[in-house]
Amino acid sequence: MAGDPLTDDEAAPFRFTSNYSPDFDPFYHVIGRLAVYWSEFEFAVNAAIWELANVSRMAGTCMTSQFIGPGPRFRCLVSLLNLRETPEPLIKAINSLSSKAEELGRRRNRFLHDPIVMEIDQKKWRPPLIGK
Repeated sequence: MAGDPLTDDEAAPFRFTSNYSPDFDPFYHVIGRLAVYWSEFEFAVNAAIWELANVSRMAGTCMTSQFIGPGPRFRCLVSLLNLRETPEPLIKAINSLSSKAEELGRRRNRFLHDPIVMEIDQKKWRPPLIGK
C-alpha cells in the first residue's frame, strides 16, 4: 500500500541531503519567505499581548520570547482579553484563529525544520510529508 514504510531490503526512491545544490535555491527562497511571514504574524500577536498587558516592548519581549509556537501566545492573548472584559464573540473569533494558527504552525515547522528530500529518479526536491 502506498505510504507504507519500506523494509530494510527496499531502496528508498529518495535521499535526504544537507549538501548545498543550486537546484534547491527556489526551495530555499520559499523557506526564507515563509520564515519572514511567520515572524511578522507572531510579532503582531506579541504586540497585541504587550498592549493588553500594558507593558513596554522590552518588558513584553521578556515574556513572549518564552512562548514557543502560537498556542501559548494565543492562550495568553485570550486570557488578557478576558481580563479586559472583551465581548464573547471576539473571544470566539480569536480562539478560532488560534486553532488555524496552530495547524499552520505545525505545517510551517515541517517545511522549515525537516530535511530536504531529493527524488533520485527525477532529480527534484519533494516537500515534507505534511499530515500524511
